Amino acid sequence: MSNLMTTTSTQKKLIELTSRLIDERSITPDAAGCFDYITAQCESKGLYCKRVDRNATQNLLITTHQAKRFSLLLSGHVDVVPPGDITKWRFDPFQATIADDILYGRGAVDMKSSVAALLMAVFDNLDHLKTQQTPVAILLTSDEEGDAIDGTQYAMAELTAMGYSFDYALVGEPTSVDQVGDTVKIGRRGSLTGRITLTGQQSHVAYASEHINPLFALSQFIHEARHTTWDLGCDHFSKTQFCVVSAQSHCVATNVTPHEATCVVNFRYCPASSDGTLRMQISALLKRTKMDYRVEWVRPNHPFLSGTGLLTSLMNDSAVRISGIAPVLSTSGGTSDARYISEYVKEIIEFGPRNHCAHQIDEHILLHDLQRLFEIYREFVQRFALKINTSS
Repeated sequence: MSNLMTTTSTQKKLIELTSRLIDERSITPDAAGCFDYITAQCESKGLYCKRVDRNATQNLLITTHQAKRFSLLLSGHVDVVPPGDITKWRFDPFQATIADDILYGRGAVDMKSSVAALLMAVFDNLDHLKTQQTPVAILLTSDEEGDAIDGTQYAMAELTAMGYSFDYALVGEPTSVDQVGDTVKIGRRGSLTGRITLTGQQSHVAYASEHINPLFALSQFIHEARHTTWDLGCDHFSKTQFCVVSAQSHCVATNVTPHEATCVVNFRYCPASSDGTLRMQISALLKRTKMDYRVEWVRPNHPFLSGTGLLTSLMNDSAVRISGIAPVLSTSGGTSDARYISEYVKEIIEFGPRNHCAHQIDEHILLHDLQRLFEIYREFVQRFALKINTSS
């Protein structure tokens, strides 16, 4: 089991690289100076860098070889969510600060620490990768936390059109729960969001009938949707979850019922359901209110399951050797860029630091966790290269 001892030059470089990325105010979809810095670091070590930008989004492909087919793709993002009220932060969210062996800053968990650790893992294995002719690529984007249209989704399609291909992929999203190394994601639930509007009739509250008050109809719909069993789940996935994100109406006066009531709903759904069947079920519930309605659906993120294989085996062995933990396989949590890569590769997994404070005020990572993350990534890349070369 690995322990963080006296700081070595490699550990100092890892902390420096992570801190330098945190210092960049890369609020989605702006990469700020992240890619200029990363490119300089990579090119100084003999790596090759190619930009695949679109609109305001920046995408960077880093490769160990001048090739178009790669055995392994490592993926991450440098964009972060806004910091919120900066006055509530202990330290400036865009000035990496270490206190009590904890590194603070926006992106410390999601996911500049993973980007730095992945880069360092490749740097440390570079001679071996070149000697063994194991081509590895790293794809970084500045559009994961936002609309995610011009980021990894676009870059993968564009690179494929250029003739690039990738056999396996690892995404550095924060997947760990209690300890770094305890969870590997092998798939993700789908996400479907809709804005529902029910139209009634504005009326004086003293004479209004509940049959024309859209708030009563909205309450009925929410109650029935909340108690609906959408499916029973399936292998590796829990059953589909329904959630109300917001509900509101326009109150013109305290003695007037509203003309319309709206709510935003979200499904996190498993492969046992589809966005089509969920839309039909929602329409059926809305019809039961006997009130005019309309639904504006947002482009869904479909569920996927990569399953188990070479990568899950290698990551299990790597995590056990470094941390003494055998990771559990999971499909829980939100969506990620893995959904855009999954269709292009044989197998994809997600593995990263603890997700305990992602997107929160005072986002931070323990230096011990950062070091362990790097060591697991390094071990994984080593094992992957050895396995690929002995199998070929």
